[in-house]
Amino acid sequence: MPLKAFTELIRGQTQDDYRPNKAMTPSVLRRLCAGYEHLDELLDIANHGARVHLTSPLPLQPTFPRNHPSAAQRLPVLRANIRKEQDLFRCLVLDEDIAEIWTELSCWRGRQGCRGPAHIGPRHT
Repeated sequence: MPLKAFTELIRGQTQDDYRPNKAMTPSVLRRLCAGYEHLDELLDIANHGARVHLTSPLPLQPTFPRNHPSAAQRLPVLRANIRKEQDLFRCLVLDEDIAEIWTELSCWRGRQGCRGPAHIGPRHT
């Protein structure tokens, strides 16, 4: 099964309803979030999914970068922690080149990594 088809299956997407998150019903959001500063953007995400705007095209990556030695030494723990955070929708693993051209993302070195737009709370970074 191709990755695209697998992703659509996991998200529950169909040809009739392609939204990746069915819990975001536009009519309900319009009523419950009336007066919210970013309601138009929220409704657009509910209708079409989140779109990422890049400042330049994705770079070609002929080879994979080498991991830091600590990653190899503690690989099972690292893998489990990353998977747990992704399952809870608290993190997104990105290639550094992609993070640099993702305009809505601000990154810094350190334990907290990158965060999305300021109006989105810390649960959605």
